[in-house]
Amino acid sequence: DWWTGHLVRLSDARARGRLVVFDRCLLDLLVDPRRHRYRGPRWATRLAARLAPQPEMVVALNADAATLQAREREVPAAESARQAAAYDALVRKLKAGYVVDASQPASAVAADVAALIAAYARTRSARRLKLTPYAAPAPPARA
Repeated sequence: DWWTGHLVRLSDARARGRLVVFDRCLLDLLVDPRRHRYRGPRWATRLAARLAPQPEMVVALNADAATLQAREREVPAAESARQAAAYDALVRKLKAGYVVDASQPASAVAADVAALIAAYARTRSARRLKLTPYAAPAPPARA
């Protein structure tokens, strides 16, 4: 499904330089297969994630388990902590993966994400136009 959707719906938009945003992607299956009702082998999810078209940028909104648990109680506290750690580790391994502190006020989280996207768009445009060597944006700094 991911490959078909990418070819049919996303490849044209990406070729035109449009921004495509998802709130979930195939990488979620690596952290939380239960949410997606996947009961197959873990090696199959890792293989699918490697072979699938990769997002250009991944931004994970993460917070400590207590903050996550206070906002949503869909899963037990221990599972919130496990998922938070797993998402953090997964996204930090990605070439264009960024973790934003979601324990901040919503306006600060939105500003951090917007800054990351704007920086990425600038560097992507510069790379496509061959203006400067490509450099990934730096994560947002908080004083």
